Amino acid sequence: MSTRTEALGKYELLNPLGLGRMGSVYLARDPFIDREVAVKVAHMEKLATDGDGSGYRRRFFQQAQTAGMLKHPNITAIYDAGVDGETCFIVMEYVNNGRTVVEHTRPSNLLPYDEVARVGMQCALALDYAHSKGLAHGDIKPGNILLSPSNVPKISDFGLHSDLTGEDRSSGADSRQESRYCAPEVLAGGPATPQGDVFSLGVVLYEMLTGHVPFRDGSPIATPLIDLRTDVPDIFQRIIDQALARPLHRRYQTAADLGSELALIADCSELKESATIRQGHFRALGESAFFSSFSDSDIWEILNSAEWLELPPGSLVIQEGDSESAFYIILSGTVEVSRGDVTLTTLGADDCFGEMGVAGGGIRSATITTQTPVQLLRVRTTTLERASTDLQLRFYKIFNSALVARLNHASSQLMNFLPVGSMG
Repeated sequence: MSTRTEALGKYELLNPLGLGRMGSVYLARDPFIDREVAVKVAHMEKLATDGDGSGYRRRFFQQAQTAGMLKHPNITAIYDAGVDGETCFIVMEYVNNGRTVVEHTRPSNLLPYDEVARVGMQCALALDYAHSKGLAHGDIKPGNILLSPSNVPKISDFGLHSDLTGEDRSSGADSRQESRYCAPEVLAGGPATPQGDVFSLGVVLYEMLTGHVPFRDGSPIATPLIDLRTDVPDIFQRIIDQALARPLHRRYQTAADLGSELALIADCSELKESATIRQGHFRALGESAFFSSFSDSDIWEILNSAEWLELPPGSLVIQEGDSESAFYIILSGTVEVSRGDVTLTTLGADDCFGEMGVAGGGIRSATITTQTPVQLLRVRTTTLERASTDLQLRFYKIFNSALVARLNHASSQLMNFLPVGSMG
């Protein structure tokens, strides 16, 4: 940085965090909302050696644009990007008291097997999410996976694959070190791909399991895990073999496939569903009209705390007079709403019910029974109370719209029973 040392735009730089190929990273503070952030500052010497610097600037900001499209709890968020004088910078989420996976690729500091599986599973699901958006990472390695104090992973530096061409990929000690994480087809000059990310994550998992690199002395065959750790469970060898398969038809076809295998090992009591089912649930919510105004991160927040129900016809969901602090969203199928022996209405996909009972203290004023096979999302009011203000407001806006629609429907029904002229 040639123009400032204490501030960059509105951001107050506090202290350096690290050095990457495309920029230096600083801990900073956003004074407008009093939040700590990480600020990546472009290497000015690269701007100077790149003619007018336009190519480097383009690649640098392409990272911000690419990563800014991704909203996932296991991918670091991009908040802002800009230029201050001659200095280009990107503002990112800061993982407080975090560290990189590099710390856990040393033989003396390896994580337990179930933790390796859990971290790998969450990374695989995050990659599968990015791949579903048409984006491959291209540079998965231990230094690009951050861990919170509770070992929640966050993948950083999405968009760097745009810089993995030509000189940057083929020369220098840094490039030689990174090549051990690249899939063979990428090293041969191919583009970053989802299956390439699977291979790279497989290398990271191998290092987290053993503290050693998989390919030694130029061999294209990975050293068996048991040669390095005699207690490693056999299932890990099968997973590693498939993740590091050189022929693409033998490698995992998607990151979700890898994630589902790791889920079999991970001791994730909070994630009772398999990795592939959770990813399918996320996509289903994203396609639902009910959640059309919700961001990807909002949907993940809801999915992580809500209960997914699949019920056959004739199932009692809510009983009139009961007390329950939860509301429901219909994802597919239909339910009947009744009071006493009178059927009031039928609700279908993208409708919600139970929210008025919650607002009224949890006493149910109607009975809800499934008419067809249904998929429901059950959300407890305590979950909504813990959610962000923006997320709560989105729900309340939908609840108000539903209430207005039901009042209009009730008014229409009432008009049908009134004698002509009785309204005036």
